Amino acid sequence: MDRKFPHVISGLALYLLFSAVVGVSTAMRLSVMAPFANWLASSADPRMGLVFLSLLFGGAFMIFLRLGVEFPFFKLNVGEDVKRYVAGLPMWALFLMVAVSALGLLKFAPSCRAPEAVYFEILGTDTQYQPMQTLEAQPGQSLSIAAKSSDPSAQLSCLSWEFVGPAFEKMGEKSGCQVNVQFSQRSGASFLTVVSAQNFCSQKSVFSLEVKIKTP
Repeated sequence: MDRKFPHVISGLALYLLFSAVVGVSTAMRLSVMAPFANWLASSADPRMGLVFLSLLFGGAFMIFLRLGVEFPFFKLNVGEDVKRYVAGLPMWALFLMVAVSALGLLKFAPSCRAPEAVYFEILGTDTQYQPMQTLEAQPGQSLSIAAKSSDPSAQLSCLSWEFVGPAFEKMGEKSGCQVNVQFSQRSGASFLTVVSAQNFCSQKSVFSLEVKIKTP
């Protein structure tokens, strides 16, 4: 493709514009960028982490536009001039910038570690339980329970919920770190367990809450 210098400059400007939008959205914790802001908060240098994250996403966005990928949250009126601007930077340059940005992000990314502490919260109340404490439930009671990180800057991911024991009658809807539980009429040692990770790290931790059914 015959690229003129003004088109290269325009392509670079568009790349920097997309990167700036990502950076501002992340810094302001807008929409889908909020988890990335929480993740970068535990970085040794959050500012540099934000710079490389923005450049990485900006480059990826340019590549997707070049490939004709459409985004439901972003509509671009693609005229001939805009097409030339998007195509102003060659693909090899975009891939190179994405690779460099990814390496930079890895350098400033938070260290990968498993969650050290979570607590269980009964939604709709102020009641909280630490792992291995005992939740006493009424026979037949239904509760919505959420697992939350004790570190406010951590982005907790709940990979699975497990229920062991006679206290559980019915397992309701599971949504991320929230689960709906209907308890039975039966007593006996029972445990509600969550397998969790944080900050996009693959290392996992397991936390359990003991459950007992109140007897008359």
